[in-house]
Amino acid sequence: MTGFIEERRANPRIEINGEMTYQTESSKEPLRGRVENLSLGGARIWIEKELPAASQVHFRVESEVEELSVEFVATLLHTLPCQKKSLYGYGCKIEEAEESSN
Repeated sequence: MTGFIEERRANPRIEINGEMTYQTESSKEPLRGRVENLSLGGARIWIEKELPAASQVHFRVESEVEELSVEFVATLLHTLPCQKKSLYGYGCKIEEAEESSN
């Protein structure tokens, strides 16, 4: 079929381009980054640090509509081949997610 792409993800993807805060194992203070294409299974994130695959990142996304935030623990699976506004891009697997009210 022409123009048809089969969805291979186990969880639906939300196409967002939003701000997030994140921390790595070595960071003491939260840093700012961006999150795209978020699902319960994974996400694309853009952060200031260059990290090796299999690194763990804790990140938080706040809703612009509701007083709600979600915190994630993710494992970096692969590095995206380009930089975006001095940020490094990663595909990551979501290991844990927890919702909270602001």
